[in-house]
Amino acid sequence: MSSPVSRPISPCLSICTLGEDSICMGCLRTLDEIKRWALKSPAAQWALVEELEGRRAVVDKSQST
Repeated sequence: MSSPVSRPISPCLSICTLGEDSICMGCLRTLDEIKRWALKSPAAQWALVEELEGRRAVVDKSQST
């Protein structure tokens, strides 16, 4: 019997402010991604966490130049 995949913790940073592009300035999720977080499968949540790491790298790079 296989064990269930654990879910990641929510990427929310409790900043919760949407920018002009409708992306949260804290966690970098879209409003739709925020609303659907709890409905996603563990695999889909982990995939989004990985995608958010890429978004963070882009934001960090653009802010450092």
